[in-house]
Amino acid sequence: MRADWFAQNLPYALSKYGMSMVMFGMAEEFKADGIACNSLWPRTTIATAAVEFALGGEAMLKQSRSPAVMRTPRTPF
Repeated sequence: MRADWFAQNLPYALSKYGMSMVMFGMAEEFKADGIACNSLWPRTTIATAAVEFALGGEAMLKQSRSPAVMRTPRTPF
């Protein structure tokens, strides 16, 4: 880990950490009922309003992947 990266990206890091902890907690809470909880963190940005307005405008939006990639399950049901 690099402190200089966290200095510039603290809100992002905290939100991702928080969402990860929610997934760990839900996975454990519902395990006995046979319910799995997972999360998927894409390696690239996804073209959303948040990317457009908070991460780099139109240029970043054009470099991002379509939101459709998040609809495709990673494992078969």
